[in-house]
Amino acid sequence: MLNYAVDPALLAPYVPDGTVLDAHGGITYVSLVAFQFEHTRVLGIPVPLHRDFEELNLRFYVRREHQGEVRRAVVFIREVVPRRAIALIARALYNEPYIALPMRHRTGGDEVVEVALESAVSKAGPSQLVFAKQQEENRRRNAHASDRLS
Repeated sequence: MLNYAVDPALLAPYVPDGTVLDAHGGITYVSLVAFQFEHTRVLGIPVPLHRDFEELNLRFYVRREHQGEVRRAVVFIREVVPRRAIALIARALYNEPYIALPMRHRTGGDEVVEVALESAVSKAGPSQLVFAKQQEENRRRNAHASDRLS
């Protein structure tokens, strides 16, 4: 998971009615979250060739007050999976903003160290956007975020 501080005005068009942006220490964040689905079933039924797959999502956080209690939630701006059938079913069943793009991941030991998306947007051929998890870079980001949140 990578978290980025953003100007709240960028997210305003996506905030659902009845909610407000949630902030941590006065800072509004979006998160880029990559994970691996394994042994997936749809309505309890395993679908051959569609059980194990990557997902990458871009999300932000909202809250609302209900009967004096603050409730928090996640809003997905985009969810990316590697197969069209998965995106189609997820959009139909969950009304979520899924798209399909070729994806792959690489692991190092117990953790994912790279998730890649491929897109044919460039006329020069497929372009590749790679989100690499580097331990030193993560430490630097986390230290910087901790300083800002204190």
